[in-house]
Amino acid sequence: MNGVDRMGRWKQVRLIRFGAGIVMLAGLIFLVAASPGWPAGIPAAIAVLAGGAGYWHLQNRERNAEFERMLAQKQQEFDSALLRTVDRVRHDWMNELQVLYGYLQLKKYDKMPCVVERIKMKAQQQSFLSRLGIPSLTTFLLGCMYGSKAMELEVELEEELHLPGLAVDACRVAGFIRQVIRSFNQYADRDALEPNRLRLALEPGDQELFLDFAYTGRLTDYPALQQEIGRLFAEFQPDVLPTLQQFAEEEANVTAAAPFDAKRKQRE
Repeated sequence: MNGVDRMGRWKQVRLIRFGAGIVMLAGLIFLVAASPGWPAGIPAAIAVLAGGAGYWHLQNRERNAEFERMLAQKQQEFDSALLRTVDRVRHDWMNELQVLYGYLQLKKYDKMPCVVERIKMKAQQQSFLSRLGIPSLTTFLLGCMYGSKAMELEVELEEELHLPGLAVDACRVAGFIRQVIRSFNQYADRDALEPNRLRLALEPGDQELFLDFAYTGRLTDYPALQQEIGRLFAEFQPDVLPTLQQFAEEEANVTAAAPFDAKRKQRE
């Protein structure tokens, strides 16, 4: 639907709603002016009810249409972000292949195993990411890895990790990860001469899932970042607990633990 059609439809809805309001107002006036006897009051009551129902129906249609419009806009934004991420991933892989091809052309065969190993590790990490079990978290991490201009995100997974299969609140843990990364991205110095890097490591233990955020680079306001991280820990407790927090102007370390809940695992 183009802009002209939307404007015409909006004018039509406003006109109908105005008419329904007039009917309801007329019914109220007639109800007040009519004699107290039931025969005169019944048509007025019907008019009031009809006008009110019509007005409510149009209001509900407008709310539904607005919700559908917002939903379509969010979907379009998500699709665009996903396409940008896919394009950056493709570009990154092309760079690796070009390096490998360059060594092949120059017959520098001794340097090729290092590139092949780097490609292998990168493919393995992306494979682990795709199996986290929370698609929204996977797409968010990939978007930060290939789309953030303030810092470079690295995700380290020693083994395949399926968050919903652990005895933790996977949605809360995923929400905590997203919020911490957003906080670091907000306070990363975009004018730093050296690239800023944030490494996220996820490692399951015997009784908890360990989350390790290690930042190297410049921060614009590390006391404010420390305060924000503290607020996040308060918000996500007891699902995520702090174990270490260190902040400085050019580095920061935040480690947390998501305790396993045996009762949660039994319920699932």
